[in-house]
Amino acid sequence: MNKALAGLVLILGSVLLLTGCLKNYMVTVPMEESLNPPAAMSMGNFVDQLPPDMKPEDKPTAEEIAKFKEYIITELEKKQFNTITSDETVGVQYELRAGVLDFSRGSGLMRFLFGLLGGAARLKVHLYLVDLTSDSIVFAGHFTYQVTDWMESGDQIYKRIAKDFARELKSQTKKVGG
Repeated sequence: MNKALAGLVLILGSVLLLTGCLKNYMVTVPMEESLNPPAAMSMGNFVDQLPPDMKPEDKPTAEEIAKFKEYIITELEKKQFNTITSDETVGVQYELRAGVLDFSRGSGLMRFLFGLLGGAARLKVHLYLVDLTSDSIVFAGHFTYQVTDWMESGDQIYKRIAKDFARELKSQTKKVGG
């Protein structure tokens, strides 16, 4: 009986370990050429691609989207990408755009009371980098994150996706020799 229980615990632990190691994103358009130096990029539109029947109050607010863009800029700058945060468009060759595909603000109280069963905050977004000279997508992916732990704030969905995007963009840049 104890061996069966130990085996079950080992299997469940392995599954949890593997799911924790999986990427929270999928590259849909891999980078084929390096970004032209200095590769100045700006933040473009982040559009709502949520279901039409979703209530407006359940969608991300303009403030949440602005905060998400700030997190992305911060993470890109940490990876030595040149980001333009003003309305200045001179020298900007790339624009980051996004479509919000799935969103739930969640509830920290529900996560505390019910754990994995309720209150999860989640975001799925399609991020794509556009070369403004050719209007072509040079890199894109679906990025997802979900907060189920009551100790994490719902803001973590934005921070984690920003970090994952910047890390993958840097990785893609290195692969093509940039």
